[in-house]
Amino acid sequence: MELVRAGRPKFEATPIAMSVIDAAAAIGISKTKMYELIKRDDCDFAFMIGGRRLINREKLEAWINRQTEGEK
Repeated sequence: MELVRAGRPKFEATPIAMSVIDAAAAIGISKTKMYELIKRDDCDFAFMIGGRRLINREKLEAWINRQTEGEK
């Protein structure tokens, strides 16, 4: 059965943005630690839409990769 939302089919796609809580859970840290990361000068993965803070998934992954480059 196909689910319909507002007259359109529901697509099963990887979201390009997620909540702070979902992003924290995805990388295994607390919500508090995620907010600390967002406050850093090198944070380019967080943005606001209205009053809601969201995390760009691809930019978060790139930021993590930059943090771990020196560990190889």
